Amino acid sequence: MAITIANRNAELNALLRATSFAGPATLYLSLHTADPGDTGASEYSTYTGTRPVITFDAAGSASSSSNVQIDFAAMGATTITYVGLWSAASAGTFQAGGPLSASKTTNSGDTLRFASAAVAMAIS
Repeated sequence: MAITIANRNAELNALLRATSFAGPATLYLSLHTADPGDTGASEYSTYTGTRPVITFDAAGSASSSSNVQIDFAAMGATTITYVGLWSAASAGTFQAGGPLSASKTTNSGDTLRFASAAVAMAIS
């Protein structure tokens, strides 16, 4: 999952210039039908509810995985190829995004499920 340029700049400033950096208090998972880039583009929102909260384990070896199961209920017929992280359940600021290891195709009414540890982020 790629962190946005704004977050990478803030992390570098924290490391190199001793400025403080704090990410959002809560993160929300989004679905995308194409590369969200640095802005969260191509977000798919035709499911029941708003973006669900996602939480992660403590980082180790410069990576971390989600520690909760997340369901997107009442999906439409679509193919999801990317996920993203936002600072709010709707609107908010896009934080990071990345491709799925395999695209997920849903039919109308399906629930798209991400098991615990299915969403991972690494910094290299």
